Amino acid sequence: MTRRIFLLFCVFVLLAVSFVPASAQTYYFQIEKSDINLFINPDGTASVEYTLVFYNEPSADPIEYVDIGMPNTNYDLGSITAEVDGKTITDITSSPYVSNGIAFGLGSNAIQPGQRGTFHFFLPEING
Repeated sequence: MTRRIFLLFCVFVLLAVSFVPASAQTYYFQIEKSDINLFINPDGTASVEYTLVFYNEPSADPIEYVDIGMPNTNYDLGSITAEVDGKTITDITSSPYVSNGIAFGLGSNAIQPGQRGTFHFFLPEING
């Protein structure tokens, strides 16, 4: 009998733990302005420059990452420069969420709720 009570207790604990609510990010923002330029270089490669003005709604979580898709992966991540409001972004990696994309970790330059932020990046060379 005590073994049965112990097993029921364990099942109850497992069920109770499995229903603990999880918190999720709340993204709610506007892109108030976008300026995207594609330059064809003399050697046939292309350069891309993005400037995006974000407005992060007051009820949202901070914008900590910006992911931008590219037409292919024929570019050098190390050649990309980026900034938010003129402050350099150094966390630049391949995006796990966007095909052929680039992930920009804004770090301490995250765009806070109720704030605007101007995100800019330049990719000097994309090959065919």
